[in-house]
Amino acid sequence: NWLSPGACSGAMAAELRSSMEVPEAFTLASLGLEPKALLAALQSGAGGVAGESTRRLAPVLAMVSQLQARLQESEAEVSQLQLRADERDEERRLLARRTERAERERDTALRRRNEAESAAQEAKAEAIPLAESYMEAEVLRSSLEAATEELDRLRGDLSACRGELARLWPQLS
Repeated sequence: NWLSPGACSGAMAAELRSSMEVPEAFTLASLGLEPKALLAALQSGAGGVAGESTRRLAPVLAMVSQLQARLQESEAEVSQLQLRADERDEERRLLARRTERAERERDTALRRRNEAESAAQEAKAEAIPLAESYMEAEVLRSSLEAATEELDRLRGDLSACRGELARLWPQLS
């Protein structure tokens, strides 16, 4: 029972008083009503006491109606806040799913990149001996061309020397 002594803390009572513009000294005792006597008078239905009690209870009833109005407003606000919290939670779950998907895609891309780098290293390792062989073959081809040119020149000289010997007139050159 919220009317019972000690039912609400001092801070809570102060907040209620400040929010409802209730004087600091407003208590059942300040109205001249003790909870037990008030309860007994209301239950007995004594005419004079009941009328006096009603007059004295008017501020309490006003406070109760204000508290009920605040409670209804708070319930509506709590409902709205719950809806917003649900929407935010749904957004959070959606973003979490997107994040997980993006992380999976990133991991897949990293794995593919690593595989591609590994394949490139293997291809490079295979290509190095081929490149070295190609370069060696080019050097040998160039040497062969030079030797072929030299051979052609020497054959020409040999032919000229044979012709001179056949005429027995060697030319001094």
